[in-house]
Amino acid sequence: MGTLGRWCFRHRWIVILLWVLAFAGFTVASSAAGGAKFSNSFSLPGNDSTRALDLMKEAFPQRSGESASIVWKAKSGSVRDAAVEQKIAGMLEKVTKLGLRI
Repeated sequence: MGTLGRWCFRHRWIVILLWVLAFAGFTVASSAAGGAKFSNSFSLPGNDSTRALDLMKEAFPQRSGESASIVWKAKSGSVRDAAVEQKIAGMLEKVTKLGLRI
């Protein structure tokens, strides 16, 4: 290992060039492979969670599905301060644009 380290130190410009070429090669190969295709669709038919969600949709269609809570805290003062309420309103507007119910 020491021999390799000494060689790399003595030939540092060649080593740097090789790393840059390797990085460029991986970048080109990644682009040629088509990149990652992401999907936010997920289902596991037949498991307990899916059955529970289906029951919720049947019994309470307006309240079925996943839910989350948004919680905020002011760094100083109160959440009722005008500046804080303005920031919260902006954040809630972004949440609404995502198609989420508030």
